[in-house]
Amino acid sequence: MNEEQTVLLLITLNSYYGKKFEYPTGRDKLDTAKEKTWYKFLKDYPFQAVETATERLMVKKEWCPTPGEIIQEIEKIKEGKEGTLTAEEAWYKVKEAISDIGYTYHPQKVKEAIPEKALRAAQVIGLGLIAREGGENSYIMNSYIKAYNNLEEKRKEQQRLPQSLKEDTEKLTKKFKGTPQIEGEVRENESND
Repeated sequence: MNEEQTVLLLITLNSYYGKKFEYPTGRDKLDTAKEKTWYKFLKDYPFQAVETATERLMVKKEWCPTPGEIIQEIEKIKEGKEGTLTAEEAWYKVKEAISDIGYTYHPQKVKEAIPEKALRAAQVIGLGLIAREGGENSYIMNSYIKAYNNLEEKRKEQQRLPQSLKEDTEKLTKKFKGTPQIEGEVRENESND
């Protein structure tokens, strides 16, 4: 999305929401700040995706969506059907693959039959453990559901960030990893024997 398209989006929002979203306001600094802010967060997305997500939100919301809400809506659209997989459905798919294929003799085929999101959570718990204990162990099932939901929340948080902000965060993380630690902190590579 470019700067011209950002202005077009802001004008569209104004025409739909009226007094609930004023743009242009007639105050150059405020309008420029609004344009730069919206552009900064939405520039990494194709205009068609931003426009579609915005229109979907306009139908649902009484108040103007924020750039963050638009990004979330774009990510929902991108996820499609697999994005709607609940933790319980994912657990069922793991159990089904283990049962139908047989983990003991075909672990790779079982992994290939499980959707990626469901497999990641199973690997946190241990796919072999799930296969050995069977799908009826409620402790393992509850642990799986918790792991799946935690992974999904982290993934969604990461997806909400614009690409440029992800890159800036990654650079900052690398910078901090290279800085000397504060006295008294335990270093990651030191073992606590």
